[in-house]
Amino acid sequence: MIEKVKNAIKRIISKENKERREDGFSLLEYAAGAAVLAGIVYAAMFVFGQGLESFFTSLGDWATQRAGDLNNSSGSTPPTP
Repeated sequence: MIEKVKNAIKRIISKENKERREDGFSLLEYAAGAAVLAGIVYAAMFVFGQGLESFFTSLGDWATQRAGDLNNSSGSTPPTP
């Protein structure tokens, strides 16, 4: 009787091991995805680098000018530390 139970348990365990599926991504797949993404970002920065630099420079200049306009239009100066 005990042998039958042991054999039944062994059969169940061996079936579960054979039927086990791997769901999700492995570390290697995540690393490959990160490498591809890094390559895309590097290529984009290489191609569009100069244009991005001038865009962010002009954006910063615009923000600085707007901040100056806000300070000048309020009629008061901010307190000095």
